[in-house]
Amino acid sequence: MTFNTLTESAVGSGTRFLTNCYAESGFVFTAVGVPCTGPTSLNTFIAGNANSPTFSGAAGTFGLTLNSPTPSFIDITRANGAAFTPLSIMLAPFDFAGTRVTFTGAAVGGSVTQPLTSLLGTSGFQTLTFGSQFANVTSLRIASRNDFDEPFVRLDNFNVVPEPTTVVLLAAGLAGLAAVRFRRRNVI
Repeated sequence: MTFNTLTESAVGSGTRFLTNCYAESGFVFTAVGVPCTGPTSLNTFIAGNANSPTFSGAAGTFGLTLNSPTPSFIDITRANGAAFTPLSIMLAPFDFAGTRVTFTGAAVGGSVTQPLTSLLGTSGFQTLTFGSQFANVTSLRIASRNDFDEPFVRLDNFNVVPEPTTVVLLAAGLAGLAAVRFRRRNVI
């Protein structure tokens, strides 16, 4: 997910204010503790590009952040509730503030965590890679804290692989097509 389908609210502003939940490519990003329906709160997501003061350094593409002055988390789930395997995500601190980010994945039978290194003194995005312990999670929680005890972190380019059932169904479909082709070739 690149968030590049988003557009500016006003031409040249570089920013778009979103609702409490944002959906893209079959995934839902949720501001924890705030309902997806109903009025937009202070916890709304903001998308921005390089023109936005919120997203300077985003190299012209849109990124996403949670606009919350109070502690909150971002949960990422599939819209259909299926499992997924996160591969990588690009993160950047907000306003040059040192930021520590922790990811927690919920999986059947328990959860896994992966604390990530501080993003101290950097304004640009850096790619962080998930370990194999995050295979087949049903949700992924992002918790971040900067030097000012704010939960701001910018994110972009969230890369995932499909849940195992999709892969199994795809493999079964391809095997079925191969069997039909083999059968037709032997009949002729």
